[in-house]
Amino acid sequence: MIRVNRWGVACAVVLSVVLLTAGSASAAKVPTTDYVAGLCTSLIGWQGEIQEGSATVEADMNAATSIPDLKTTFVSFLDTAVSTGRDALDGLEEAGDPDVKNGPAIAGVVRKAFAQMVDTFDDALSDAKSLPTGSAARFQSGMKKINKHLDAASGAFSKSFDAAEKKYDVKQLDDAFDNEPACSAMS
Repeated sequence: MIRVNRWGVACAVVLSVVLLTAGSASAAKVPTTDYVAGLCTSLIGWQGEIQEGSATVEADMNAATSIPDLKTTFVSFLDTAVSTGRDALDGLEEAGDPDVKNGPAIAGVVRKAFAQMVDTFDDALSDAKSLPTGSAARFQSGMKKINKHLDAASGAFSKSFDAAEKKYDVKQLDDAFDNEPACSAMS
């Protein structure tokens, strides 16, 4: 089926990573190669934003001179993750459904799992906005809780794709993933 190991890992690398909606049941059927290109292009853009944002957060946190500065940096990162995640969801919807057996179900699993990931980042953003800045210990404890939640969501994200891969094994999708340049760019 879908080479989840490529893009599932890519998304998990993110920080921890999720679904706003499962997508409409009326998505257009498209050639498998077009679907895979749209899928990988959407996810690689989000992955790049997350990786860049993670590096910036790390550098900014090392240079921060106050807890409010740390909070501002973290909130900004999560806000970008949510915004670009929603853009990626739009791209996944626009990718349509692959014209293969169970294509709508496969695309639905992908959209649903990624939307759940975006929701998790949105929840983390809300939590980050309410982090206390008067106590370093309380701030650090809150950050650890948010990161633990993101890590758990990342594991659930990967598991949902592992289950889908076992349920839907479609050689056409595997071949399209293997041959799509945008997919090879994902780590």
